[in-house]
Amino acid sequence: YSNINTVPKVTEDLLLRALNPDTGSSCLIGPPGCGKTSAVSALANVFISGDQPNTRKLPVELQTMKILQLDVTYLGSQLGIIGNLEKMVAAIKSEYQKYSQCILFVDEAHTLADMGHHSTNRSTNILQMLKPDLATGALKVIFATTFDEYKFIEVDKALKRRVKPIQMPTPSQEDIEAIITNNLL
Repeated sequence: YSNINTVPKVTEDLLLRALNPDTGSSCLIGPPGCGKTSAVSALANVFISGDQPNTRKLPVELQTMKILQLDVTYLGSQLGIIGNLEKMVAAIKSEYQKYSQCILFVDEAHTLADMGHHSTNRSTNILQMLKPDLATGALKVIFATTFDEYKFIEVDKALKRRVKPIQMPTPSQEDIEAIITNNLL
């Protein structure tokens, strides 16, 4: 299917996963510019409006859902300061714990795998520190990354079990032209 039709379908998939405690976290995988961020924006609009794309009323358990976006550029700039990894993760946890229902959106999520401590006897990164909350369902995430960078999840079996992939196709030339001229995404 084309990317013009993909964003509503992916939004519906994300809604279904948000309802399911076992598959509440997702990773949007696709080439740059295919609509990954647009799909998350559409999901946020569904939460704001209270109506699903197919005009059904949003389930009660999702009516208070919030989407928080993690600014990985800012995060990366702060991690050069010794001791900031733990402080930053504590701040992230504090932010999403303020809400009874929220999803943390991480664009360019593969960069999180490189943010952290690296020593001879351990490797701790932000993903490792957030994984316990993913396991218990205290945190739901939507990662967005490219096919090439998806390996950061594939190599971590525990993370792969908790974060389910949603593939977004490469836009066709026709889709690109329609998106540019009609601003459909």
